Amino acid sequence: MKSRLPAALIAVYRSTTYRVNPPKKKSFLMRVGIPCAELAALLTASSRRGAAFITAWNPRGEVVAQALNENALAALKADLLAEGCALLDAVGEGKAGWANEGSVLA
Repeated sequence: MKSRLPAALIAVYRSTTYRVNPPKKKSFLMRVGIPCAELAALLTASSRRGAAFITAWNPRGEVVAQALNENALAALKADLLAEGCALLDAVGEGKAGWANEGSVLA
């Protein structure tokens, strides 16, 4: 399926490092298209079948004020928790002039 996102934005997502910060454990890194042993182990230990790395920051790559990003992320976390999702704090560590984005692994 062809994405509606511009190819340049998809390239930014692919070049981003996705850091997950489990409580009381060492953080681990994920990259698009690269298997992640730490994520596989986490899923096995929790009996979960899958996970999603999600952010509410800068929707569709459109930069917005930090306060709006923080409020959007808080609302996303509340919605996910209300649906019974387990959450781990995370951050998308951008390159090419993109600031780090608060995120969650759900």
